[in-house]
Amino acid sequence: MIRCVAMLTHNDVTVPHALEVFEANKHAKAAYWGFKDAGVTLEEGEALIRAMLDAGKHVVIEPLTTDEEMANKWADLAIKYHIDGNLGFYFKSVSDKLKAAGVLHFPAFGERDDSMKLVGTIESITESAMEIIRAGSPGIRMSAYRWVDGDPEELAASLKKKFDEAGVTFMMTGSVNDFGKLDFIKKMQPWGITVGGALFEDGKFGGGTVAERIDRIDTYCNEQ
Repeated sequence: MIRCVAMLTHNDVTVPHALEVFEANKHAKAAYWGFKDAGVTLEEGEALIRAMLDAGKHVVIEPLTTDEEMANKWADLAIKYHIDGNLGFYFKSVSDKLKAAGVLHFPAFGERDDSMKLVGTIESITESAMEIIRAGSPGIRMSAYRWVDGDPEELAASLKKKFDEAGVTFMMTGSVNDFGKLDFIKKMQPWGITVGGALFEDGKFGGGTVAERIDRIDTYCNEQ
């Protein structure tokens, strides 16, 4: 099973009126929903989590803050509601408390440029990931389709081999925006993927509402 997380985000920011957008689309069959910390306060994020849980959904949050104190506040919120996953950056204090609470942590890795594109060689990116794994993180996430220095799918396949050898649960996030990428993701069989911007862009994944698009993606990823 590939968990397809409907992220209420566009251009790496939670969309305006995200709660209203969720309420209008919560009838979707897709079970996994989420958002980023950019664009919402902690209080607004908590309201989103509660609404998603009240609707019977699973929740994954993506706090992109690089401030350890704030990252811990988002981790505390994840633990309070025992949500399914936290995709924030790696801090030992955050990783340890999430692990102890049984909330999956999928930290990002690798060097990014000013536009948040992944840069570097396969070797340097892999070493960045393995540092986090050696530090004890039980999960990790790759943003292979944001790599600008080579073939994203070559990078992804190489990383998957390392993650499988280490027994680490992984997600695929970032720029998942067409069916061709979903075909490759199906071969990779990650724990889950996030889809954000493509849910809000005309012409992506067959068009329609957010609910229609995420259900179409979810069905496509998990059909035999």
